[in-house]
Amino acid sequence: MRLILCFILAFGYVSAMNALFSAPDYYRTPLFFGKTDPVCPWQFKIETAAFGGNSSEGFNGCGKKVPLLSIYGLENIKDLAEGAPESILAQNSNTFLNTLYTNTTGANFGKGFWSGSIENFEWDITFLQNFDKGFFLELFIPYRSIELSDVKFHDLSIESEAGTINFSEWKTFVQSLNSNLSQYGLNIGASDTSGVGDIVLMLGWSFCFYDSCMLEKWKVNAIETTLKVGSLFSSSNTVPFGRIFSFSRGYNGHTAYPVIFNGTIYFRKWVSFGAHISGIFFGSRHKSIGMKTAAQQNGWVKLAHGRAKIDRGPIWTLGAYIQTNIYPGFSFLFGTSYVQEEETVLTPCNTDVFKCKIINNDSRLEAWEFGMFHFQLEYDFTSTKYPKAPYIYGFASVPFHGKRVFDTSLFGGTFGINCVWKF
Repeated sequence: MRLILCFILAFGYVSAMNALFSAPDYYRTPLFFGKTDPVCPWQFKIETAAFGGNSSEGFNGCGKKVPLLSIYGLENIKDLAEGAPESILAQNSNTFLNTLYTNTTGANFGKGFWSGSIENFEWDITFLQNFDKGFFLELFIPYRSIELSDVKFHDLSIESEAGTINFSEWKTFVQSLNSNLSQYGLNIGASDTSGVGDIVLMLGWSFCFYDSCMLEKWKVNAIETTLKVGSLFSSSNTVPFGRIFSFSRGYNGHTAYPVIFNGTIYFRKWVSFGAHISGIFFGSRHKSIGMKTAAQQNGWVKLAHGRAKIDRGPIWTLGAYIQTNIYPGFSFLFGTSYVQEEETVLTPCNTDVFKCKIINNDSRLEAWEFGMFHFQLEYDFTSTKYPKAPYIYGFASVPFHGKRVFDTSLFGGTFGINCVWKF
């Protein structure tokens, strides 16, 4: 890791931070969506950024703050074994979990919630080569570190709701929940992953429009647009079904196709307004995953697993920003964005064990969303005399709203310059 960090920091001295590719997920806070790419024929840029954040809170399905791993509501341990095939239950035949669901109890017996803490750190490198007539190629390579710690299950069961269950036996089972579930091939402990994320290659086109007769009366200096389309390659790790609280550094083996549009209006060179719309569209994937086998099951843990076709919903981003030049060289940007992934749909291969209606009635598959504020303070050293001077800035992305997502604010910065090929 130290070698990679030195490599990235070295590239920082020949970089220019203009737009990051944001690859949001429910556990990964969306970055600022980026600005238009200026029309600069044959310009070559190496962009780099370093940022991170941590959190122990999230937003549940009602948009309320909850412990980090409680975003899907209460975990139902009591009914985990209902509907599970005998081949799964036989892996731990000596536990009373296999028949626990058959007992009569109070409504909240066997339920609880998870808590934990997550820490993200990321280095991104983007190679961008402009061509003639506004066309360019962009290659995005992320390096991510995700650490989840302090994973705990908080049991809400009380003795008065135990019914026909031996409460002491239940408490003993819950106190060794990790070792008991490990008999079924499940791991509910902490996790840590570092490495390359999903690599993205995009083709883009930028256009700068200016008509003095039309725009002068509106005091508009220029209008700039950028359109980008590309492919996201599955180059990150994939998470096996048994690692309940492990995370992929990308989209867990899914290929995807981002489409991005940015537009900017410049007013008299000291203030600009920008807008953004983008979608990330996923290809289907077949994978062995944990799935519900009874309607009342809920939460992270699924005792039964099988192969299924996974159709992830597209991720949409809408955003806007204002940037002002507050002093020669200094500029401040404030933006806001809304990010949502539509619900995921599963199609099981074994329809005798897994019923489509049951497995897709799962809070983990429902849509998630973020509402974000973005802040950026930049100082640009470039001038007519020194066109290749560096610039430096810091940025922050802060969630103010969410549903079924982690509440993690991100902070980071960059330093860099532009390069132009001369022929």
